[in-house]
Amino acid sequence: MSMVWDKLIDISEKMKYELEEISHVEQQHDFPWPALSYYNPNLFRRADLDIIDAREERKLWMMHLVVYPHLNDPAPIYGFDVIAGPKKVTGAFHDFSPVDPNHFMMSEFHERAAKFIPSKKRELPEWARNIFSGSMISAGNVRDGDELQELLDLCFINLKYHINNIGGSTENNYTKEHNWYAINQKKNPHTPRVMENMGVEPDEVRRYIDTCLFPEVT
Repeated sequence: MSMVWDKLIDISEKMKYELEEISHVEQQHDFPWPALSYYNPNLFRRADLDIIDAREERKLWMMHLVVYPHLNDPAPIYGFDVIAGPKKVTGAFHDFSPVDPNHFMMSEFHERAAKFIPSKKRELPEWARNIFSGSMISAGNVRDGDELQELLDLCFINLKYHINNIGGSTENNYTKEHNWYAINQKKNPHTPRVMENMGVEPDEVRRYIDTCLFPEVT
């Protein structure tokens, strides 16, 4: 048994439960793995939870979670991505990506994120610096169970905080900011590389990234 995988599967189930409890609609996308979108007309325009379980074939497990506020809500975009083998998390990324940098949730995220110091911090490329906050958590080579649990607890607490505080309404429209987030996320070369290493065909990877992971608002 893998302690790393056990912890990740447990947190994925807890996050899924939180989203299901408050969602009015759930959509299963047509991919050969759980690719779910949740919708709530009062809180968020969509929340995507995707898991690729290739433990038996490739010794890898990956999860992606992003929660997009409605387009008239200046709240940040919640994001959490993790990829792990049986003995370590090779990469974990968590952020409140700012839509309005002055939104009150950003200061709370900065304060919470500052308390977690990863043993190995991963440097961010330009596309990531374009959209992530200055407090974005980027951790690699996480082997220690306590460090992993601290990270997962933080991501879960922040998810609950995020969904409890989004839903604000303004006269502004933040489509441009949401699309800027999606455009830059699609420049990430690691996502398609990891998915192909997990046995997903390149064309399917591209369709997944463009239509499910990071669709632009038209």
